[in-house]
Amino acid sequence: MTRCEAKKGMFFGDDIQINKAARPPATTEAMAAARAVLVDAGALLAADDAAGAARLLTRRAADLLACDGAQLDALCEEPVRTVARAVLEAVAEEAAAVEATRRDLLQFFVGAARNSSDALDAAVAEEAETIVAVAFVDFLDAEVERVVGAEDPSQELLDFLRALRERVANEVEKQVFGAGAEALKRVLAIGDADLRRIAFIQAIDGPARLDVLACLEETRRDLKARDGAPADVVAALDGLAAVAAATPIDVDAA
Repeated sequence: MTRCEAKKGMFFGDDIQINKAARPPATTEAMAAARAVLVDAGALLAADDAAGAARLLTRRAADLLACDGAQLDALCEEPVRTVARAVLEAVAEEAAAVEATRRDLLQFFVGAARNSSDALDAAVAEEAETIVAVAFVDFLDAEVERVVGAEDPSQELLDFLRALRERVANEVEKQVFGAGAEALKRVLAIGDADLRRIAFIQAIDGPARLDVLACLEETRRDLKARDGAPADVVAALDGLAAVAAATPIDVDAA
């Protein structure tokens, strides 16, 4: 099943959706931040640096989006207003495209999960680059929070989202850390602590050293930020981090 085919239906229906909480009114601080950005953009436009103004507005779009259209109109005059509107429209279109892609991915993975666990693994691997590009892990975290906060949360949906999040996070590790992620997984699969330590030292003594260490730190941070992270895995990772800190670095090999 392709991702396009998956768009035809949703296994969990309307329970799965992009988090669309209502935006609260802009605070005085937010208005002041937006005004400062617009003033700086106006100065760039006055200096005939339209490209610089557009870059500034794009980079600080979050400050502007904290205000609604009427508030932004009240904060600036032409030609800043026209440029700011054009930039924010482009930013909004890009954000909408990312959200649409995330939603398509979720539908695709739901459809794959209905077939089998292996089909889901294959689907996640197939969309690995897109998963990284649209920060799909962040999207799943937001979905979990949304469902948990619902009046009558679906345990089935929560279980699926959390299981999917774990699969996706593993695939992201492969994409970002490459051989390092695979090497670290092989080390963690060793139950005996002494043998695991020896295998880890061998792993960081080769060309994938930096990838392994980067993956180790990222995995530790991720698990420690999660509620209910397996204590034995966290302890194993902490032990490996201690080994890494005590192991001399061969600069030439690294």
